[in-house]
Amino acid sequence: MAGPEEPVRASRAHSVRFTSGVGGAIIQEMNITRRAFTLASAAAVSSGAAAQDKPVRLAMLGTVGHPGEILGALPRAPRVRLTAVSEDQPAIRARLSRNRAMEGARIYASAEELLAKEEFDIAAVCNDNGARAGVSLACLRRGIPVIAEKPLALTLGDLASLRAEVEQRGRKLTSLLKMRTDPWFLAIRRCVERGELGEVVQVSAQKSYKAMGAGDWRTQAESFGGTLPWIGIDLIDLMRWTSGREFTEVATLQNRIGFEAIGPVDNSVASLFRLDNGGMATLRIDYLRTPGAPTHGDDRLRVAGTEGIAEYTAATGVTLQRRGQAPVQVKELPEERSLFLEFLAHVEGGPAPIAYPDLFRSVEIALKAWESGKGGGLKPVRL
Repeated sequence: MAGPEEPVRASRAHSVRFTSGVGGAIIQEMNITRRAFTLASAAAVSSGAAAQDKPVRLAMLGTVGHPGEILGALPRAPRVRLTAVSEDQPAIRARLSRNRAMEGARIYASAEELLAKEEFDIAAVCNDNGARAGVSLACLRRGIPVIAEKPLALTLGDLASLRAEVEQRGRKLTSLLKMRTDPWFLAIRRCVERGELGEVVQVSAQKSYKAMGAGDWRTQAESFGGTLPWIGIDLIDLMRWTSGREFTEVATLQNRIGFEAIGPVDNSVASLFRLDNGGMATLRIDYLRTPGAPTHGDDRLRVAGTEGIAEYTAATGVTLQRRGQAPVQVKELPEERSLFLEFLAHVEGGPAPIAYPDLFRSVEIALKAWESGKGGGLKPVRL
């Protein structure tokens, strides 16, 4: 499950056996799937012995969001060397040199300085939402593959520029839509693919998080954008991917009631989507989780069809209800995937970890859903 949406802190999944932050001292090994590691290894073998021996230089441009998804995978990618990191916050930058995962990496005060002074083979773009598209484009235009935090862009124009680099110039790109890799949601997708739910006609999803503090990068409109493109995109992508249904229309309500002193951050959002078969999907996200709650986040997903329902909550795991049968807990789960290892395999000739049309479509829908909620009124937008 995608974890805390906090700066300089790695996400924590149910099957991830590490707790880490870019500012922390120790990063323990992540439970990367054998499948993902095999993909990366096979790609390396296919490229020849010389390629196997050649180090892959990784630069991390920014350290917000989910850098742990990349740093935690490095022990399983022995050819990859983290050679350079940029971070524009002085307090965070001071801690990087003490971080074991950053050992040996050159540290810069800006992405621009790093780009001017370093040569590298893969970019992990984990800067703030407002700056992400520009830095990603700068790397792609140099022919450097990019694995970026989400969302890839805050405007449709920037998204179109990124897409052009991929489709017209053959650049490699993916985004840290981590919920796709979680065993719980892989299990729900499997239920749909097996036909256990029949035709999907309703999908609902939730993310509820504890509020950030004043002064956080997410409290500034220029660096954050909006709550819907930041955490809503995870669920938009997840609902489409698990259900196999496309979204055709959306209407959103969003507000910041009680958040006025923190900044221009929507702390409550709800979106209603029309599915391509006439069904519906609902999305609700908030920063209203109480400080005393046992976890930072509460993520949920429910996929309902004509023959059954598959539902995930942290308390129950995945529950499957089928017509004429008692509900059961799904105990045999797929293995955790690693987007980073699969992206390495893609760079060396394997399939994209997230198919490009799907990747760009999820960002487009998130941006249009966000736009439909601006101004306070329900404004249905065709997708």
